[in-house]
Amino acid sequence: FNVNGSYKIIEREKLTTSLRGDYNYYTGNDEKIDQNFSTESRIKLGVSNSYILNDKVTLTGSYDLGYATENNDVFEDANGRQHLIKLGTSYKVSDNTTFDILYKYDNYDLNRPDNITTDALVNSVYKKEAEHQWYDCGESWEHGSDHWVAKWVAPGYDGYTTHEIKATF
Repeated sequence: FNVNGSYKIIEREKLTTSLRGDYNYYTGNDEKIDQNFSTESRIKLGVSNSYILNDKVTLTGSYDLGYATENNDVFEDANGRQHLIKLGTSYKVSDNTTFDILYKYDNYDLNRPDNITTDALVNSVYKKEAEHQWYDCGESWEHGSDHWVAKWVAPGYDGYTTHEIKATF
């Protein structure tokens, strides 16, 4: 199940600030390999701001903190933490057209026991869902055990840090 919500704490002519939260709980079995492949809880809390600089330019910024725990037949008490920061600006070219620039910093750290083998991870996690990578309030899913993370770096995988700059017109 999933419970989420948001609340505007400041709503003025030029400035809007919102708080948001999300809680997910999931449990499931993989009958093919006879494993309880996942029981997980995820919490994400965030704040976002929008500031109208003038009639052409709007500035935006947000921060999300996510935390997840996962247990299955292979490992217990694995957990992950994410910091997601987004900074952007939007320039109004016309009533129907904007030019937007967004910078995104995404850092995800995964903690799990060191004694897990690649085969155990492939069976318990990768055949169904792969690593949890929260991405822009969603998740990135990589299916199948042929994914390179499962084959080459699975037991040593401890997260990622990405920087992204995107411009849209």
